[in-house]
Amino acid sequence: LFMLFDMSFFTYLFYHILEKTTFKKSVIYLLIAFYIFYVLDRFFLQNNGEYLSYARSLMGLNLVIFSLLYFFNLFDFTKPEENLTRKADFWIVIGIFFFYLTSTILLSAINYMVSLGKELWKFYNPETMKYLAMALYSFYIVGFLCHKTEKK
Repeated sequence: LFMLFDMSFFTYLFYHILEKTTFKKSVIYLLIAFYIFYVLDRFFLQNNGEYLSYARSLMGLNLVIFSLLYFFNLFDFTKPEENLTRKADFWIVIGIFFFYLTSTILLSAINYMVSLGKELWKFYNPETMKYLAMALYSFYIVGFLCHKTEKK
């Protein structure tokens, strides 16, 4: 259930920071597709109580797509005089992009090796996810520290 909360929260975030209507619609459609796939995965594909790796992979893919939409949005709506390093949402999206891109690739590769019965997955260091999470939260912190509100 936490995955549903995560995806809903991030969808809400991206829906409000994206300015293009087509991008906002894409975010909503991808959320609906994720909900449908999550239910199918939970009850039909991986219903034996194991980690929902397929749904987690789709969530990671969706968040990478949301991040790319944000970056495309920046090209269209950012004024040349605007300093991106002072925008909290810029740093937060960079953190989300790098964390979910790397962790999704890593977890998908491990899941694939386990499904093949290969012993290679034993060389995976569980600390790797902690380091990726620390990088994600570091980007959040940088975003909040560098954020400057607009003076009116």
